[in-house]
Amino acid sequence: MLPQRCFTCNKILSHIELEYEEKLDIIENNDKLNDDEKSKLKRELVDSFGLERYCCRALLISYVDLVKVVI
Repeated sequence: MLPQRCFTCNKILSHIELEYEEKLDIIENNDKLNDDEKSKLKRELVDSFGLERYCCRALLISYVDLVKVVI
């Protein structure tokens, strides 16, 4: 579960989680894309949410859904 707010700047991030996960799954599961294209699409995905501060971007990029890891 993505934190509701950024730990550093206190910006609300909770509304991004579902859309981010859905689009990230689409990018990751597309076999037609090579690694460079996937990384470019991931970067564009984070940019599309309007996250300009490094703290928010880092929190979103490093986010791992632990429920999926445990299961």
